[in-house]
Amino acid sequence: MLGIFSVRSLCGGIPKKSCGRAARRMARKKRQKMNAEKRINLLKLAEITRLSTGGWAAVARVSSVKELKDEVRSCSSYRVLGNGSNVIIADSGVSEKIIKLDGEFKKIRIKGNKVIAGGGVLLKDVLKKCAEASLAGLENLAGIPASVGGAVFKNASAFGCEICGLLERIKFIDGKGAGRALDCGSMSYSYRTGPLKRGQILTQACFVLKKGSSEKISARIRNNILERSRRGFMKKNATGSLFKNPHGGLAGKIIQDAGLSGLRRGSAAVSPRHANVLSLGANPNAEDAYILMTDIRKAVLFKKNVYLEPLIEFWGTFKK
Repeated sequence: MLGIFSVRSLCGGIPKKSCGRAARRMARKKRQKMNAEKRINLLKLAEITRLSTGGWAAVARVSSVKELKDEVRSCSSYRVLGNGSNVIIADSGVSEKIIKLDGEFKKIRIKGNKVIAGGGVLLKDVLKKCAEASLAGLENLAGIPASVGGAVFKNASAFGCEICGLLERIKFIDGKGAGRALDCGSMSYSYRTGPLKRGQILTQACFVLKKGSSEKISARIRNNILERSRRGFMKKNATGSLFKNPHGGLAGKIIQDAGLSGLRRGSAAVSPRHANVLSLGANPNAEDAYILMTDIRKAVLFKKNVYLEPLIEFWGTFKK
């Protein structure tokens, strides 16, 4: 009886049908919150990111679209973490909930000349499937240590190939937990900026590729990985491109011409192989990386009158 009186007191003079709907909404929200709490673990982010940075945070691993929707609806602020290859996280951690895609989000399907991949799949696993299925088009992106979700969000590109240019359709969850989809004709993307906005989470991407030779595709994948390795991108605890290329120039060459190759701040240093890459060392320190990034921007602006826009994201609170 207590439950009945509680609902009546909340509903007042509202008709019984409306009162019933209100009770069901309350019950649904309570279930969503309880299920979300079960998925949360307190983890040190340095242990689950490729760049090995980050303090403690509440991490929720979701395995289905339903779980993801519930998670988004149950919290006021969140961040989505893929492979952690494009983010440096403060040693103090972050206050927002971290969402990691698992389960069905790590599945890949081949359908004719199309590859359908979940947002949590690593790009290297997609490329492996493409080579096995003799599907060409994505191999220029070999060696980029991103998840599909992260690669699409940033419109990852290499050797003249943009990942968003090969998309037919994407599915995603918006900031309110609703399912959405975009076809290629409705997508808007540009250099290092994908079709999704902050807070939107890619659940699935469909790529349209071309039939090719499995041997040639595998060879191109190997060659591109070797080239990225030569440039310093494949080194342990090394970032991808630190800054976007400014209009009409190359960030790495500008940094090098400013005399900043090898510049060091604590454990972080500008890579001697490629000036637009940071080497974080054996024991990465996020604060050192942030200070170095800031000093590079200031020096380039002063010496070259060029404003560099970071590609790497810095999460959390930094002292400087």
